[in-house]
Amino acid sequence: MDRRRFLQLAIGATATGYAVWERSRNSRQEQDRPPGVHPEIWDTLTALSVLDTHEHQEEEADRLRRHVDFMEYFRHYSLSDWRSAGLRDEEIAVLNRADVDPADKWARLRPFWQAVRNTGYLQAALIAIRRIHGVEELSPATVRQISEELQRSNRPGYVRHVFKEICGVEYAQVNALESGVVYRSQTDPDLFLQDISGLRLMLPFANLDRIASETGGPIDTLADYERAVDWYFERYGKEASAVKNQCAYSRVIRFGAVRRAEAERLFDRWRKNRRSLSRDDLLALGDYSWNYIVAKAGEYDLVVKIHTGYLAGNNTLELDRIRPAHLTSLFRRFPRVRFDLFHMGYPHEFETVALVKQYTNVYVDLTWAPIVNPVAASRYVESFLASCPVTKIFAFGGDYRTVDPVYGHLWITRAVVGEALTRRVRAGGMRLRDACYAAKCLFRENVERTFHVRERAARLKKRLGDRHATNR
Repeated sequence: MDRRRFLQLAIGATATGYAVWERSRNSRQEQDRPPGVHPEIWDTLTALSVLDTHEHQEEEADRLRRHVDFMEYFRHYSLSDWRSAGLRDEEIAVLNRADVDPADKWARLRPFWQAVRNTGYLQAALIAIRRIHGVEELSPATVRQISEELQRSNRPGYVRHVFKEICGVEYAQVNALESGVVYRSQTDPDLFLQDISGLRLMLPFANLDRIASETGGPIDTLADYERAVDWYFERYGKEASAVKNQCAYSRVIRFGAVRRAEAERLFDRWRKNRRSLSRDDLLALGDYSWNYIVAKAGEYDLVVKIHTGYLAGNNTLELDRIRPAHLTSLFRRFPRVRFDLFHMGYPHEFETVALVKQYTNVYVDLTWAPIVNPVAASRYVESFLASCPVTKIFAFGGDYRTVDPVYGHLWITRAVVGEALTRRVRAGGMRLRDACYAAKCLFRENVERTFHVRERAARLKKRLGDRHATNR
């Protein structure tokens, strides 16, 4: 489908007011095959219906209420590279304003463009822009064009169109980022599954006042807290996609075993005075709460996703705090719980190869890593496939708050995996048909098998009925 035809369809509407788009699944195969990928492997990759393990997507109703422009492609991760190249925070504040002309925003970005356009973050954005808008280069005129086209297409159905028709994603698992939200109970059940936020339940990060309001009871004791945690699992544990924890942004991902009596003593002190606990005391309280959450996840057969490795943003990275190797005692403590190690643990990625190979309950997820460092991600996949079962790795999670750059991230991930598979075939480590089978495993079959996507989607749809709700 050419760009003009796509936009004509995108801004059209049926009599009921819903925007309609022509199916464009074939557009995924019109893209150029990367030179390092075998044609049969690439054909397999582009024909697959993808199961996406990780997004932070807003609901479409929220998108429809706000201003959109070309910055949708750059807002989430790309600004970190621009900041690293010298863009000042006061300039970034201007970029986020709805009342600033797109050309004026571009004028602030342009001095750093040549410095950042080579990175995975920016390449993902450019690939998506090229495919969706037909724009090859950014300029004052083209950023206005992109902005106008996004505004015209910002109608009900656009998010689903990009995911399902352009990207070929059947379901995407979402970790909602709204402040204090443990589980986003209203969503589009034909597209999204929702994670329970382990971080928002974990102490001391949990907003207990909000949780108490939602669960219908005060939280004055550790027993009250445990009952509140139980409430979320009892209500949503059979439909949720997983439990997600990204506490690596705030603390070390090493979790010890803490006796309940000790946790109760710490909780009582903390509830009376949030500043009464030392750093070690807070870690111990967090350890107890996380162990309780993981045990509850096991009761509901939920995969536990843990952020390992690199941190988004700037000037916060502590390399030791994020090491996947810190998690080994947790794996042994809960041998029947399946753990999904996010972002391949980069830059400690080879720790995850060893952990997945050794521990029967540990898996790895590339999500986000292919745009953090595409070269490292491709080498990682090649090394993983030479060492570990092909059934214990998940390839794609866009990890974005907005839908617009997802296509570019998926294209890069396909290229990363395709190049690794091709190298394994050429080296004699895999037969071509086995490489094609591996491609299906990484992008779909492993996710379906491990997360029970269809069963959980069916339960979510049953609760929501025919209402494809988008209001939280």
